Amino acid sequence: MGFLAGTEACPTEKSRQLVVQSLLCLTIPVVGIYNPCMETRTNDPLPTPNSDKGLRPKPEVIFNENHCKGCELCIAICPVKILKLDTSRVNIRGYYPAIIYNPDECTGCAGCAKICPDSVIMVRR
Repeated sequence: MGFLAGTEACPTEKSRQLVVQSLLCLTIPVVGIYNPCMETRTNDPLPTPNSDKGLRPKPEVIFNENHCKGCELCIAICPVKILKLDTSRVNIRGYYPAIIYNPDECTGCAGCAKICPDSVIMVRR
């Protein structure tokens, strides 16, 4: 049996600590958790979209309005509810197209683009 099972073949405490430390170094570092492989401990928050520091650019949502059939799936899935149907006009297919009415609030999750059955929406991040 190996040294981790606690048999007489167990090496010294120092060498066991080195093995455990090296195993910790193979794991993915988690923010706010001490990792002996990293020089310092960090409690910095993860970067967020549209933060004041400009860590990520604002997402750009592009609709191909002429192909939209107004199914409202994108409106239903949007977590910040910034999409709606533009009932003031119709597209070339005769439907009210979906529009983004508050682009500054967009998180860039791309849920709208993923759920659109006609691939009308594209999100650039």
